[in-house]
Amino acid sequence: MHIPKRIYYYGGGLILIMILIITSVRYLHTWNYDRLKTIKSHFSAIPTDSVYARLQKISPYITTQKERALYNSLMAECLLDKDELQDADSLSRLALRYYSFNTNDSAQIGYLYMLRGEIMHEQHRQLGASDAIMEASKYFKYLKDDAEFGYWLNYYLSTEYQMQGANEKADSCLKKLLSYAYALADTTLIYESSDRLSKFYLKNEQYENAFKLQSALYAQILPEDTLKRIACLENLAYIHLRRKSVAVALEQLDEAKQLQTTPSDKWNLLRGETFLESGRRDSAQYYFEQVLRGKETDYQNKARAYHGLYRMKRAAGDARQALSYLEGYISQMDSMREQRRDSRASHLQTLREYSKEEQEMEDAEYRLVLHQNLIFRGILIVAGLLLILICLNIYFHRKRLKTKLLYESAQLKSSILQQQKMEAENRLLQEQTTLKQKDLELSELKLNYFRKLNLLTLPLIYNNKSNVHIRMGGQEWQHIYDNTNACFTDFTQRLQEAFPGLKEEDIRFCCLVKMELPLELIALIFNIEKGSVSQRKQRLRSKMDISGTFDEFIQAF
Repeated sequence: MHIPKRIYYYGGGLILIMILIITSVRYLHTWNYDRLKTIKSHFSAIPTDSVYARLQKISPYITTQKERALYNSLMAECLLDKDELQDADSLSRLALRYYSFNTNDSAQIGYLYMLRGEIMHEQHRQLGASDAIMEASKYFKYLKDDAEFGYWLNYYLSTEYQMQGANEKADSCLKKLLSYAYALADTTLIYESSDRLSKFYLKNEQYENAFKLQSALYAQILPEDTLKRIACLENLAYIHLRRKSVAVALEQLDEAKQLQTTPSDKWNLLRGETFLESGRRDSAQYYFEQVLRGKETDYQNKARAYHGLYRMKRAAGDARQALSYLEGYISQMDSMREQRRDSRASHLQTLREYSKEEQEMEDAEYRLVLHQNLIFRGILIVAGLLLILICLNIYFHRKRLKTKLLYESAQLKSSILQQQKMEAENRLLQEQTTLKQKDLELSELKLNYFRKLNLLTLPLIYNNKSNVHIRMGGQEWQHIYDNTNACFTDFTQRLQEAFPGLKEEDIRFCCLVKMELPLELIALIFNIEKGSVSQRKQRLRSKMDISGTFDEFIQAF
Protein backbone atom coordinates (compact mmCIF):
# COMPACT_ATOMS: atom_id res chain seq x y z
CA MET A 1 0.00 0.00 0.00
CA HIS A 2 1.52 3.29 -1.14
CA ILE A 3 0.98 6.40 1.04
CA PRO A 4 1.87 9.80 -0.48
CA LYS A 5 4.96 11.49 0.87
CA ARG A 6 2.98 14.60 1.77
CA ILE A 7 1.10 12.59 4.42
CA TYR A 8 4.38 11.68 6.07
CA TYR A 9 5.52 15.29 5.81
CA TYR A 10 2.32 16.59 7.47
CA GLY A 11 2.34 13.95 10.21
CA GLY A 12 6.04 14.30 10.92
CA GLY A 13 5.79 18.09 11.07
CA LEU A 14 2.84 17.98 13.45
CA ILE A 15 4.54 15.46 15.74
CA LEU A 16 7.71 17.57 15.74
CA ILE A 17 5.74 20.72 16.63
CA MET A 18 3.93 18.95 19.49
CA ILE A 19 7.22 17.56 20.81
CA LEU A 20 8.81 21.02 20.69
CA ILE A 21 5.83 22.61 22.46
CA ILE A 22 5.71 19.99 25.22
CA THR A 23 9.50 20.02 25.65
CA SER A 24 9.64 23.82 25.78
CA VAL A 25 6.83 24.06 28.31
CA ARG A 26 8.36 21.35 30.51
CA TYR A 27 11.82 22.93 30.28
CA LEU A 28 10.46 26.38 31.09
CA HIS A 29 8.55 25.02 34.05
CA THR A 30 11.58 23.13 35.35
CA TRP A 31 13.86 26.13 34.76
CA ASN A 32 11.52 28.54 36.56
CA TYR A 33 10.95 26.21 39.50
CA ASP A 34 14.67 25.53 39.89
CA ARG A 35 15.38 29.26 39.92
CA LEU A 36 12.75 29.79 42.61
CA LYS A 37 14.18 26.95 44.71
CA THR A 38 17.66 28.48 44.41
CA ILE A 39 16.34 31.84 45.61
CA LYS A 40 14.60 30.15 48.54
CA SER A 41 17.76 28.30 49.61
CA HIS A 42 19.77 31.57 49.65
CA PHE A 43 16.97 33.85 50.84
CA SER A 44 18.54 34.82 54.16
CA ALA A 45 21.91 35.58 52.55
CA ILE A 46 20.53 37.82 49.78
CA PRO A 47 19.32 41.39 50.41
CA THR A 48 15.55 41.77 50.27
CA ASP A 49 15.67 44.26 47.38
CA SER A 50 17.80 41.85 45.35
CA VAL A 51 15.43 38.97 45.99
CA TYR A 52 12.48 41.20 45.10
CA ALA A 53 14.09 42.20 41.79
CA ARG A 54 14.86 38.57 40.87
CA LEU A 55 11.31 37.48 41.62
CA GLN A 56 9.89 40.26 39.47
CA LYS A 57 12.01 39.05 36.54
CA ILE A 58 10.72 35.50 36.91
CA SER A 59 7.05 36.43 37.41
CA PRO A 60 6.04 36.87 33.71
CA TYR A 61 7.23 33.34 32.88
CA ILE A 62 5.34 31.54 35.63
CA THR A 63 2.56 29.36 34.19
CA THR A 64 1.82 26.59 36.70
CA GLN A 65 0.15 26.66 40.11
CA LYS A 66 3.18 24.93 41.64
CA GLU A 67 5.52 27.68 40.45
CA ARG A 68 3.04 30.38 41.44
CA ALA A 69 2.70 29.01 44.98
CA LEU A 70 6.47 29.01 45.59
CA TYR A 71 6.75 32.45 44.02
CA ASN A 72 3.92 33.77 46.26
CA SER A 73 5.59 32.43 49.42
CA LEU A 74 8.94 34.06 48.55
CA MET A 75 7.38 37.34 47.48
CA ALA A 76 5.25 37.44 50.65
CA GLU A 77 8.39 37.22 52.77
CA CYS A 78 10.01 40.01 50.72
CA LEU A 79 6.96 42.23 51.14
CA LEU A 80 6.95 41.54 54.89
CA ASP A 81 10.52 42.83 55.08
CA LYS A 82 9.44 45.87 53.02
CA ASP A 83 6.43 46.49 55.34
CA GLU A 84 3.96 45.97 52.48
CA LEU A 85 1.78 43.90 54.75
CA GLN A 86 -1.47 43.73 52.79
CA ASP A 87 0.11 42.29 49.67
CA ALA A 88 2.27 40.01 51.80
CA ASP A 89 -0.82 38.70 53.58
CA SER A 90 -2.66 38.02 50.30
CA LEU A 91 0.25 36.18 48.69
CA SER A 92 0.98 34.11 51.79
CA ARG A 93 -2.67 33.07 52.00
CA LEU A 94 -2.72 31.97 48.35
CA ALA A 95 0.51 30.01 48.82
CA LEU A 96 -0.75 28.33 51.98
CA ARG A 97 -4.00 27.34 50.30
CA TYR A 98 -2.13 25.67 47.44
CA TYR A 99 0.30 23.73 49.65
CA SER A 100 -2.44 22.69 52.10
CA PHE A 101 -4.79 21.28 49.45
CA ASN A 102 -2.40 20.10 46.73
CA THR A 103 0.77 18.83 48.46
CA ASN A 104 2.08 16.92 51.47
CA ASP A 105 4.98 19.35 52.01
CA SER A 106 4.59 19.68 55.79
CA ALA A 107 7.76 21.78 56.15
CA GLN A 108 6.51 24.36 53.65
CA ILE A 109 3.05 24.41 55.22
CA GLY A 110 4.58 25.01 58.66
CA TYR A 111 6.80 27.76 57.25
CA LEU A 112 3.80 29.47 55.63
CA TYR A 113 1.75 29.34 58.84
CA MET A 114 4.69 30.99 60.60
CA LEU A 115 4.93 33.61 57.86
CA ARG A 116 1.21 34.34 58.15
CA GLY A 117 1.58 34.66 61.91
CA GLU A 118 4.40 37.20 61.48
CA ILE A 119 2.41 39.21 58.97
CA MET A 120 -0.75 39.31 61.08
CA HIS A 121 1.32 40.17 64.16
CA GLU A 122 2.69 43.19 62.31
CA GLN A 123 -0.88 44.05 61.30
CA HIS A 124 -1.88 43.85 64.99
CA ARG A 125 -4.33 41.07 64.18
CA GLN A 126 -3.49 39.19 67.32
CA LEU A 127 -6.22 36.58 67.17
CA GLY A 128 -5.32 35.61 63.62
CA ALA A 129 -1.62 35.70 64.46
CA SER A 130 -2.18 33.44 67.45
CA ASP A 131 -4.12 30.91 65.42
CA ALA A 132 -1.47 30.87 62.71
CA ILE A 133 1.39 30.45 65.19
CA MET A 134 -0.42 27.63 66.94
CA GLU A 135 -0.89 25.89 63.59
CA ALA A 136 2.79 26.44 62.79
CA SER A 137 3.78 24.78 66.08
CA LYS A 138 2.08 21.56 64.89
CA TYR A 139 4.63 21.33 62.07
CA PHE A 140 7.69 22.04 64.25
CA LYS A 141 8.79 18.39 64.07
CA TYR A 142 9.31 18.80 60.31
CA LEU A 143 11.41 21.96 60.85
CA LYS A 144 13.21 21.25 64.13
CA ASP A 145 16.59 21.58 62.41
CA ASP A 146 15.68 25.03 61.10
CA ALA A 147 17.04 27.41 63.79
CA GLU A 148 15.42 30.46 62.23
CA PHE A 149 12.01 28.79 62.20
CA GLY A 150 12.51 27.68 65.81
CA TYR A 151 13.48 31.22 66.84
CA TRP A 152 10.43 32.92 65.38
CA LEU A 153 8.09 30.17 66.49
CA ASN A 154 9.16 30.57 70.11
CA TYR A 155 9.15 34.35 69.69
CA TYR A 156 5.46 34.45 68.86
CA LEU A 157 4.51 31.56 71.13
CA SER A 158 6.07 33.34 74.10
CA THR A 159 4.01 36.43 73.25
CA GLU A 160 0.86 34.39 72.96
CA TYR A 161 1.45 32.55 76.24
CA GLN A 162 2.16 35.83 78.08
CA MET A 163 -1.13 37.24 76.82
CA GLN A 164 -2.88 34.10 78.07
CA GLY A 165 -1.12 34.29 81.44
CA ALA A 166 0.57 30.91 80.88
CA ASN A 167 3.83 32.00 82.50
CA GLU A 168 5.47 28.56 82.65
CA LYS A 169 4.98 27.98 78.91
CA ALA A 170 6.08 31.54 78.20
CA ASP A 171 9.23 31.05 80.30
CA SER A 172 10.07 27.83 78.40
CA CYS A 173 9.55 29.49 75.00
CA LEU A 174 11.67 32.52 75.96
CA LYS A 175 14.55 30.28 77.03
CA LYS A 176 14.29 28.35 73.75
CA LEU A 177 14.18 31.68 71.97
CA LEU A 178 17.50 32.68 73.51
CA SER A 179 19.09 29.32 72.67
CA TYR A 180 18.03 29.62 69.01
CA ALA A 181 19.44 33.16 68.91
CA TYR A 182 22.82 31.80 70.03
CA ALA A 183 22.49 28.97 67.47
CA LEU A 184 22.00 31.56 64.72
CA ALA A 185 24.99 33.55 66.09
CA ASP A 186 23.06 36.76 65.51
CA THR A 187 24.04 39.43 68.05
CA THR A 188 20.90 41.45 67.37
CA LEU A 189 18.64 38.45 68.00
CA ILE A 190 20.67 37.52 71.09
CA TYR A 191 20.17 41.00 72.50
CA GLU A 192 16.47 41.11 71.68
CA SER A 193 15.75 37.63 73.08
CA SER A 194 17.74 38.34 76.25
CA ASP A 195 15.89 41.63 76.67
CA ARG A 196 12.52 39.91 76.24
CA LEU A 197 13.37 37.24 78.80
CA SER A 198 14.67 39.88 81.22
CA LYS A 199 11.47 41.93 80.92
CA PHE A 200 9.47 38.77 81.51
CA TYR A 201 11.42 38.18 84.72
CA LEU A 202 10.88 41.80 85.80
CA LYS A 203 7.15 41.57 85.11
CA ASN A 204 6.94 38.48 87.25
CA GLU A 205 9.21 40.01 89.96
CA GLN A 206 12.00 37.51 89.32
CA TYR A 207 14.63 40.17 89.93
CA GLU A 208 17.55 37.86 90.52
CA ASN A 209 17.03 36.09 87.19
CA ALA A 210 16.57 39.41 85.48
CA PHE A 211 19.76 40.79 87.01
CA LYS A 212 21.87 37.78 85.97
CA LEU A 213 20.53 37.91 82.43
CA GLN A 214 21.05 41.67 82.00
CA SER A 215 24.52 41.53 83.56
CA ALA A 216 25.57 38.74 81.19
CA LEU A 217 24.06 40.62 78.28
CA TYR A 218 25.85 43.85 79.16
CA ALA A 219 29.17 42.02 79.24
CA GLN A 220 28.59 40.81 75.66
CA ILE A 221 27.62 44.20 74.15
CA LEU A 222 30.37 45.77 72.11
CA PRO A 223 31.69 49.12 73.43
CA GLU A 224 30.80 50.93 70.23
CA ASP A 225 27.16 49.78 70.43
CA THR A 226 26.12 52.75 72.53
CA LEU A 227 22.36 52.49 72.25
CA LYS A 228 22.29 48.87 73.45
CA ARG A 229 24.63 49.67 76.35
CA ILE A 230 22.40 52.57 77.43
CA ALA A 231 19.28 50.39 77.23
CA CYS A 232 20.99 47.63 79.22
CA LEU A 233 22.18 50.06 81.92
CA GLU A 234 18.67 51.51 82.23
CA ASN A 235 17.27 47.97 82.61
CA LEU A 236 19.87 47.22 85.32
CA ALA A 237 18.96 50.46 87.10
CA TYR A 238 15.30 49.50 87.06
CA ILE A 239 16.15 46.03 88.46
CA HIS A 240 18.21 47.57 91.29
CA LEU A 241 15.42 50.01 91.99
CA ARG A 242 12.98 47.13 92.40
CA ARG A 243 15.54 45.36 94.62
CA LYS A 244 15.69 48.53 96.74
CA SER A 245 19.35 49.03 95.81
CA VAL A 246 18.92 52.74 95.18
CA ALA A 247 22.62 53.67 95.27
CA VAL A 248 23.51 51.01 92.69
CA ALA A 249 20.59 52.11 90.54
CA LEU A 250 21.91 55.69 90.55
CA GLU A 251 25.37 54.45 89.61
CA GLN A 252 23.91 52.60 86.63
CA LEU A 253 22.01 55.71 85.57
CA ASP A 254 25.11 57.90 85.91
CA GLU A 255 27.03 55.48 83.69
CA ALA A 256 24.24 55.59 81.14
CA LYS A 257 24.25 59.40 81.18
CA GLN A 258 27.91 59.48 80.20
CA LEU A 259 27.03 57.60 77.00
CA GLN A 260 24.40 60.11 75.79
CA THR A 261 24.36 63.82 75.21
CA THR A 262 20.64 64.32 75.85
CA PRO A 263 18.97 62.03 78.40
CA SER A 264 15.90 60.22 77.18
CA ASP A 265 12.47 60.38 78.84
CA LYS A 266 13.02 56.84 80.11
CA TRP A 267 16.30 57.85 81.77
CA ASN A 268 14.64 60.90 83.37
CA LEU A 269 11.73 58.75 84.53
CA LEU A 270 14.02 56.16 86.14
CA ARG A 271 16.06 58.95 87.68
CA GLY A 272 12.92 60.51 89.19
CA GLU A 273 11.61 57.15 90.48
CA THR A 274 15.01 56.40 92.04
CA PHE A 275 15.13 59.77 93.85
CA LEU A 276 11.52 59.31 94.95
CA GLU A 277 12.42 55.92 96.40
CA SER A 278 15.34 57.47 98.30
CA GLY A 279 13.19 60.33 99.66
CA ARG A 280 14.79 63.12 97.62
CA ARG A 281 11.48 64.57 96.49
CA ASP A 282 12.76 67.80 94.99
CA SER A 283 15.16 65.94 92.73
CA ALA A 284 12.45 63.46 91.88
CA GLN A 285 10.03 66.28 90.94
CA TYR A 286 12.67 67.85 88.70
CA TYR A 287 13.18 64.70 86.65
CA PHE A 288 9.46 63.90 86.53
CA GLU A 289 8.81 67.39 85.13
CA GLN A 290 11.60 66.80 82.59
CA VAL A 291 9.66 63.83 81.36
CA LEU A 292 6.45 65.91 81.07
CA ARG A 293 8.30 68.64 79.15
CA GLY A 294 9.94 66.12 76.85
CA LYS A 295 9.08 66.04 73.14
CA GLU A 296 8.57 62.30 73.11
CA THR A 297 4.99 61.08 72.81
CA ASP A 298 5.28 57.97 74.95
CA TYR A 299 2.04 58.18 76.94
CA GLN A 300 3.14 55.40 79.27
CA ASN A 301 6.29 57.23 80.41
CA LYS A 302 4.36 60.46 80.92
CA ALA A 303 1.63 58.58 82.81
CA ARG A 304 4.31 57.11 85.14
CA ALA A 305 5.77 60.59 85.66
CA TYR A 306 2.33 62.02 86.56
CA HIS A 307 1.76 59.09 88.89
CA GLY A 308 5.12 59.66 90.60
CA LEU A 309 4.25 63.35 91.13
CA TYR A 310 0.81 62.38 92.41
CA ARG A 311 2.34 60.02 95.00
CA MET A 312 4.82 62.63 96.04
CA LYS A 313 2.22 65.40 96.52
CA ARG A 314 -0.22 63.11 98.22
CA ALA A 315 2.48 62.08 100.70
CA ALA A 316 3.25 65.76 101.29
CA GLY A 317 -0.43 66.50 101.98
CA ASP A 318 -0.84 68.80 98.97
CA ALA A 319 -4.28 67.56 97.92
CA ARG A 320 -4.80 70.18 95.19
CA GLN A 321 -1.55 69.42 93.40
CA ALA A 322 -2.01 65.71 93.97
CA LEU A 323 -5.44 65.92 92.31
CA SER A 324 -3.99 67.89 89.41
CA TYR A 325 -1.27 65.29 88.81
CA LEU A 326 -3.83 62.50 89.17
CA GLU A 327 -5.94 64.13 86.46
CA GLY A 328 -2.80 64.34 84.29
CA TYR A 329 -2.18 60.65 84.93
CA ILE A 330 -5.77 59.80 83.97
CA SER A 331 -5.49 61.99 80.87
CA GLN A 332 -2.34 60.22 79.72
CA MET A 333 -3.95 56.82 80.31
CA ASP A 334 -7.00 57.97 78.34
CA SER A 335 -4.74 59.15 75.54
CA MET A 336 -2.99 55.82 75.56
CA ARG A 337 -6.32 53.97 75.38
CA GLU A 338 -7.51 56.34 72.65
CA GLN A 339 -4.37 55.66 70.70
CA ARG A 340 -4.96 51.95 71.00
CA ARG A 341 -8.60 52.42 69.99
CA ASP A 342 -7.60 54.49 66.94
CA SER A 343 -5.04 51.88 66.09
CA ARG A 344 -7.64 49.13 66.26
CA ALA A 345 -10.05 51.19 64.13
CA SER A 346 -7.30 51.81 61.62
CA HIS A 347 -6.51 48.14 61.55
CA LEU A 348 -10.18 47.27 61.05
CA GLN A 349 -10.35 49.65 58.12
CA THR A 350 -7.14 48.18 56.81
CA LEU A 351 -8.60 44.71 57.14
CA ARG A 352 -11.72 45.73 55.21
CA GLU A 353 -9.60 47.22 52.46
CA TYR A 354 -7.37 44.19 52.56
CA SER A 355 -10.30 41.81 52.19
CA LYS A 356 -11.44 43.72 49.12
CA GLU A 357 -7.96 43.79 47.62
CA GLU A 358 -7.45 40.12 48.45
CA GLN A 359 -10.64 39.19 46.62
CA GLU A 360 -9.52 41.26 43.65
CA MET A 361 -6.13 39.52 43.68
CA GLU A 362 -7.73 36.10 43.88
CA ASP A 363 -10.03 37.01 41.00
CA ALA A 364 -7.06 38.28 38.99
CA GLU A 365 -5.07 35.14 39.69
CA TYR A 366 -8.05 33.00 38.75
CA ARG A 367 -8.41 34.89 35.48
CA LEU A 368 -4.68 34.50 34.83
CA VAL A 369 -4.77 30.76 35.43
CA LEU A 370 -7.94 30.49 33.33
CA HIS A 371 -6.29 32.45 30.52
CA GLN A 372 -3.20 30.25 30.64
CA ASN A 373 -5.34 27.13 30.62
CA LEU A 374 -7.32 28.45 27.65
CA ILE A 375 -4.11 29.12 25.72
CA PHE A 376 -2.72 25.69 26.49
CA ARG A 377 -6.04 24.05 25.64
CA GLY A 378 -6.19 26.06 22.41
CA ILE A 379 -2.76 24.75 21.43
CA LEU A 380 -3.83 21.21 22.22
CA ILE A 381 -7.10 21.64 20.29
CA VAL A 382 -5.33 23.02 17.20
CA ALA A 383 -2.76 20.24 17.36
CA GLY A 384 -5.54 17.71 17.87
CA LEU A 385 -7.51 19.06 14.89
CA LEU A 386 -4.42 18.92 12.68
CA LEU A 387 -3.80 15.37 13.84
CA ILE A 388 -7.43 14.45 13.13
CA LEU A 389 -7.22 15.99 9.65
CA ILE A 390 -4.05 14.06 8.91
CA CYS A 391 -5.59 10.84 10.23
CA LEU A 392 -8.74 11.43 8.14
CA ASN A 393 -6.60 12.13 5.09
CA ILE A 394 -4.67 8.91 5.66
CA TYR A 395 -7.93 7.01 6.30
CA PHE A 396 -9.70 8.22 3.16
CA HIS A 397 -6.55 7.78 1.09
CA ARG A 398 -6.24 4.21 2.31
CA LYS A 399 -9.97 3.70 1.69
CA ARG A 400 -9.66 4.98 -1.89
CA LEU A 401 -6.56 2.91 -2.40
CA LYS A 402 -8.32 -0.16 -0.97
CA THR A 403 -11.33 0.43 -3.22
CA LYS A 404 -9.03 0.81 -6.20
CA LEU A 405 -7.17 -2.35 -5.28
CA LEU A 406 -10.44 -4.24 -4.80
CA TYR A 407 -11.66 -3.04 -8.20
CA GLU A 408 -8.38 -3.98 -9.84
CA SER A 409 -8.47 -7.34 -8.05
CA ALA A 410 -12.04 -7.93 -9.24
CA GLN A 411 -11.02 -6.96 -12.76
CA LEU A 412 -8.07 -9.28 -12.56
CA LYS A 413 -10.19 -12.12 -11.21
CA SER A 414 -12.78 -11.51 -13.91
CA SER A 415 -10.05 -11.52 -16.55
CA ILE A 416 -8.58 -14.70 -15.07
CA LEU A 417 -12.00 -16.36 -14.99
CA GLN A 418 -12.66 -15.27 -18.55
CA GLN A 419 -9.32 -16.63 -19.62
CA GLN A 420 -9.92 -19.85 -17.70
CA LYS A 421 -13.34 -20.13 -19.36
CA MET A 422 -11.82 -19.63 -22.75
CA GLU A 423 -9.09 -22.13 -21.98
CA ALA A 424 -11.70 -24.62 -20.75
CA GLU A 425 -13.78 -24.08 -23.88
CA ASN A 426 -10.67 -24.53 -25.97
CA ARG A 427 -9.75 -27.69 -24.09
CA LEU A 428 -13.31 -28.95 -24.45
CA LEU A 429 -13.28 -28.14 -28.14
CA GLN A 430 -9.89 -29.76 -28.47
CA GLU A 431 -11.08 -32.81 -26.57
CA GLN A 432 -14.20 -32.98 -28.70
CA THR A 433 -12.07 -32.66 -31.79
CA THR A 434 -9.73 -35.35 -30.45
CA LEU A 435 -12.69 -37.60 -29.64
CA LYS A 436 -14.15 -36.98 -33.02
CA GLN A 437 -10.79 -37.75 -34.53
CA LYS A 438 -10.53 -40.89 -32.43
CA ASP A 439 -14.08 -41.83 -33.39
CA LEU A 440 -13.19 -41.28 -37.00
CA GLU A 441 -10.05 -43.28 -36.60
CA LEU A 442 -11.96 -45.98 -34.73
CA SER A 443 -14.67 -45.99 -37.32
CA GLU A 444 -12.04 -46.17 -40.01
CA LEU A 445 -10.32 -48.90 -38.05
CA LYS A 446 -13.61 -50.79 -37.66
CA LEU A 447 -14.35 -50.28 -41.28
CA ASN A 448 -10.96 -51.68 -42.21
CA TYR A 449 -11.45 -54.46 -39.70
CA PHE A 450 -14.79 -55.43 -41.10
CA ARG A 451 -13.39 -55.10 -44.60
CA LYS A 452 -10.62 -57.51 -43.72
CA LEU A 453 -13.06 -59.73 -41.90
CA ASN A 454 -15.33 -59.74 -44.88
CA LEU A 455 -12.43 -60.54 -47.09
CA LEU A 456 -11.68 -63.41 -44.78
CA THR A 457 -15.10 -64.77 -44.01
CA LEU A 458 -17.33 -63.90 -46.90
CA PRO A 459 -15.41 -65.93 -49.44
CA LEU A 460 -15.61 -68.79 -47.05
CA ILE A 461 -19.33 -68.39 -46.75
CA TYR A 462 -19.83 -68.01 -50.44
CA ASN A 463 -17.62 -70.93 -51.12
CA ASN A 464 -19.32 -73.06 -48.44
CA LYS A 465 -22.71 -73.38 -49.96
CA SER A 466 -23.19 -76.77 -48.42
CA ASN A 467 -22.98 -75.39 -44.86
CA VAL A 468 -19.91 -77.28 -43.96
CA HIS A 469 -17.51 -76.46 -41.17
CA ILE A 470 -15.37 -73.38 -41.64
CA ARG A 471 -11.86 -74.15 -40.57
CA MET A 472 -9.76 -71.24 -39.20
CA GLY A 473 -6.09 -71.47 -38.31
CA GLY A 474 -4.10 -69.77 -35.64
CA GLN A 475 -3.12 -66.98 -37.99
CA GLU A 476 -6.71 -66.15 -38.74
CA TRP A 477 -7.66 -66.15 -35.05
CA GLN A 478 -4.69 -63.93 -34.21
CA HIS A 479 -5.83 -61.56 -36.89
CA ILE A 480 -9.31 -61.50 -35.28
CA TYR A 481 -7.74 -60.90 -31.84
CA ASP A 482 -5.64 -58.02 -33.09
CA ASN A 483 -8.42 -56.27 -34.85
CA THR A 484 -10.88 -56.81 -32.00
CA ASN A 485 -8.39 -55.38 -29.50
CA ALA A 486 -7.65 -52.49 -31.79
CA CYS A 487 -11.31 -51.67 -32.37
CA PHE A 488 -12.50 -52.27 -28.85
CA THR A 489 -9.52 -51.20 -26.71
CA ASP A 490 -7.78 -54.40 -25.68
CA PHE A 491 -11.00 -56.37 -25.56
CA THR A 492 -9.42 -59.78 -25.06
CA GLN A 493 -6.99 -58.63 -22.33
CA ARG A 494 -9.78 -56.91 -20.39
CA LEU A 495 -11.98 -59.98 -20.77
CA GLN A 496 -9.28 -62.30 -19.42
CA GLU A 497 -8.58 -59.96 -16.49
CA ALA A 498 -12.26 -59.67 -15.62
CA PHE A 499 -13.00 -63.38 -16.09
CA PRO A 500 -9.83 -65.45 -15.50
CA GLY A 501 -11.82 -68.71 -15.77
CA LEU A 502 -12.57 -68.25 -19.50
CA LYS A 503 -10.90 -70.69 -21.90
CA GLU A 504 -9.32 -69.84 -25.26
CA GLU A 505 -12.39 -71.13 -27.07
CA ASP A 506 -14.64 -68.96 -24.83
CA ILE A 507 -12.62 -65.84 -25.66
CA ARG A 508 -12.81 -66.65 -29.43
CA PHE A 509 -16.58 -67.06 -29.06
CA CYS A 510 -16.87 -63.72 -27.29
CA CYS A 511 -14.83 -62.06 -30.07
CA LEU A 512 -17.24 -63.39 -32.70
CA VAL A 513 -20.23 -62.13 -30.66
CA LYS A 514 -18.48 -58.76 -30.28
CA MET A 515 -18.11 -58.74 -34.10
CA GLU A 516 -21.87 -59.22 -34.29
CA LEU A 517 -21.55 -62.27 -36.64
CA PRO A 518 -24.77 -64.05 -37.38
CA LEU A 519 -25.59 -67.29 -35.54
CA GLU A 520 -25.22 -69.30 -38.71
CA LEU A 521 -21.69 -68.11 -39.26
CA ILE A 522 -20.72 -68.67 -35.62
CA ALA A 523 -22.22 -72.18 -35.79
CA LEU A 524 -20.18 -72.98 -38.94
CA ILE A 525 -16.95 -71.65 -37.42
CA PHE A 526 -17.39 -73.71 -34.24
CA ASN A 527 -19.00 -76.58 -36.17
CA ILE A 528 -22.10 -76.66 -33.99
CA GLU A 529 -25.80 -76.25 -34.45
CA LYS A 530 -27.46 -72.83 -34.32
CA GLY A 531 -29.26 -73.91 -31.14
CA SER A 532 -25.95 -74.82 -29.55
CA VAL A 533 -24.76 -71.24 -30.15
CA SER A 534 -27.59 -70.01 -27.97
CA GLN A 535 -26.86 -72.64 -25.34
CA ARG A 536 -23.20 -71.61 -25.28
CA LYS A 537 -24.25 -68.02 -24.72
CA GLN A 538 -26.40 -69.15 -21.77
CA ARG A 539 -23.55 -71.23 -20.37
CA LEU A 540 -21.06 -68.33 -20.61
CA ARG A 541 -23.67 -65.98 -19.13
CA SER A 542 -23.88 -68.23 -16.05
CA LYS A 543 -20.12 -68.72 -15.92
CA MET A 544 -19.49 -64.99 -16.12
CA ASP A 545 -22.40 -64.21 -13.76
CA ILE A 546 -24.09 -61.82 -16.18
CA SER A 547 -27.45 -60.34 -15.10
CA GLY A 548 -28.66 -59.22 -18.56
CA THR A 549 -28.45 -60.87 -21.96
CA PHE A 550 -25.08 -62.14 -23.09
CA ASP A 551 -25.08 -60.14 -26.33
CA GLU A 552 -25.89 -56.86 -24.57
CA PHE A 553 -23.14 -57.45 -22.01
CA ILE A 554 -20.49 -58.30 -24.65
CA GLN A 555 -21.41 -55.28 -26.79
CA ALA A 556 -21.23 -52.99 -23.76
CA PHE A 557 -17.99 -54.47 -22.38
